[in-house]
Amino acid sequence: MRAPYIAAAVVALVSTSCTYPDEAHLYNNSGTVVTVRGCGTEKQLSQGETFKLESLFCADPLRVASASGVWTYKVSPLKWSKYDDTASEYAAQSEAGFYVVRFQLNADGSIVVVPAKAQVPVAHNVRQPLGFPRSPDAGAS
Repeated sequence: MRAPYIAAAVVALVSTSCTYPDEAHLYNNSGTVVTVRGCGTEKQLSQGETFKLESLFCADPLRVASASGVWTYKVSPLKWSKYDDTASEYAAQSEAGFYVVRFQLNADGSIVVVPAKAQVPVAHNVRQPLGFPRSPDAGAS
């Protein structure tokens, strides 16, 4: 009889200690058409379009290709998004109750976190959590 209560307590403890998103959205603010590949999905995005990553277990690198080259981010955006005390500022809840974190790709290859209540595109100087803005990994062309 106590097992359901113990399981509920563990879930409550884990869910309040930190937040990992269930979805990550990448908004294209690069000024050009890009092809984004990550989590087994590939999509071509025009300026102003969004790429949606939905797999919580995805560990694939994110690759962004354009006519001018390829940017690689070796860690999946879903793994970037661990927020402790800033979760309410950056992670919004969807109607289904999932946590969603939005990112924005800029023309210089930097990726910023879009605050939960902000509209895209956001300014380059918008307040960011630790580790952002994110730049392409070394070796990206």
